[in-house]
Amino acid sequence: MSDRLIPLVREVDITELCPSATVLAQQLTHVELERLSYIGPEEFVQAFAKESPHLETSFKDMKKTRNLESYVQWFNRLSYFVATEVCKHAKKKQRVRVVEYWIETARECFNIGNFNSLMAIIAGLNMSPISRLKKTVS
Repeated sequence: MSDRLIPLVREVDITELCPSATVLAQQLTHVELERLSYIGPEEFVQAFAKESPHLETSFKDMKKTRNLESYVQWFNRLSYFVATEVCKHAKKKQRVRVVEYWIETARECFNIGNFNSLMAIIAGLNMSPISRLKKTVS
């Protein structure tokens, strides 16, 4: 197959997809609230019961914590997405622009009380692939 037959796909970064950090923070908050609404108090109790060796095993196996685990997975996916969005750019100027965008999004999350997304963004910016970009983040 010839190289000319392979279509070139231009990657779109988050700043093109959603130019406003405020709008992104609001959308992240909608996602967070929906996911959080599925978690009942019994899941928190069950999650702590799994970690307590002195509780009876019948209570441990009583209910699954799928919604809580899904919420944790969402946090991790958002963190990795943040890191990926920064690292996928070859030029320092583009990486700086994306880091500033995520910082602004995190600030907006803080302002509207979305602390889970705020912490996921901070976790993504603190991942080792980002911290190794000395010229970008120093």
